[in-house]
Amino acid sequence: MDFGFFKISLKYKWEWFLCLSLLVLSDVIASLRWKVILTKSTEQKLSMLHALQLTWIGLFFNTVLPGIISGDLIKVYYTAKRNYVRRTHTFSTIIYDRLIGLFGLLILYSFGIIFWKKELLMYGDQAKYLIHSGEAIGVALPLFFIFLFMSKRHLAEVISLTKRIPFLGTHTNNFLQILLDITTNKIITLASIFLSILAQLCAILAFWFIMNPAVGGRFPLEVAFCVVPLGVLTTAIPITPAGLGIGHLAFDVLMQLFNFSSGASLFNIFIAGIMFVNLLGIFPYILYSDKKLKDVLAES
Repeated sequence: MDFGFFKISLKYKWEWFLCLSLLVLSDVIASLRWKVILTKSTEQKLSMLHALQLTWIGLFFNTVLPGIISGDLIKVYYTAKRNYVRRTHTFSTIIYDRLIGLFGLLILYSFGIIFWKKELLMYGDQAKYLIHSGEAIGVALPLFFIFLFMSKRHLAEVISLTKRIPFLGTHTNNFLQILLDITTNKIITLASIFLSILAQLCAILAFWFIMNPAVGGRFPLEVAFCVVPLGVLTTAIPITPAGLGIGHLAFDVLMQLFNFSSGASLFNIFIAGIMFVNLLGIFPYILYSDKKLKDVLAES
C-alpha cells in the first residue's frame, strides 16, 4: 500500500470538489433520514440544522474512536438531553437508521448488478458470484420487508420472550419493541429507504468522480456500483476508526475482481475524502460540548 495514487489525485481539483460536495450532500440526506425516523416515531420536533449537527458530531467520533466506543453513544447522549427523548428510543432510531443505510447500499448494489449485468459478465467467472449475489439480494429485500409488515403481531410475541433474560430482559424487550414499531411503520420505512438510496448514491458517485481520473479515466461506473456497497459494508464493522485496515483489505480484493491492482492504495483516496468530511464534525462538537460530556468520555 502506498500513497502514490493519492498524490496523483491531488492534481484533479475539480474532481475533488465534486467528490467532497457529494460526500457532504450524502451526510445531509442521511441527517434528514434520521430526522424523519426520530420525529415520526416520537412526534418530537427536531430541526434539520439540529439533526445535521448531531449527525456530524456522531461521524466525527466514529472517525476518531475505534471499537465499540462510537459516535452513536455521543449522538444518543445529545439527542436525549436536548430533545427530551428517552435514550432507549433514541438508540433504537440510530440503530434503525444504520440498518436502513445498509439496506440502501444493498439496493444500489443489486440495481447495479442487474442494470449492468452484460458489462459485468465481461470480467469473467469471478464476476458471476457477484451477479448471483446481487440478483439474490434483489429478490430477498422486498420479501424481507413484506414479511415484516405482515408479521408484526407474531414478531411482537417473540420479542416479548426477551423479558425472561436475567437483568437485561426489560431493557432488551423495550429496545426491540421500539425497533419493531419503527420498522413496521410503512411511512417511516419507505421514506427512510428512499432517502438512504439517495445518500448512498451520492457516496458511490463521489467514489467514481475521484477514482476515475486517478486510474487514467478508465474506471467504469458499474464497477463503482459493485465495489463501493460491498467495501463500505465491511468498514461498518466497528473494530478500527473509519474502517481502516478492514476497508483497505476489502477494496483490494474487490478491485482485483475487476482487474484493478493496488485497491488498498486507491482506497486511500476515498477514505481521505470521507475522513475530511467527517472530521468537520469537530465544529458542532465544540459548540455542543459541555463538562458533563467530557466527563462521560473520560470515564469511557
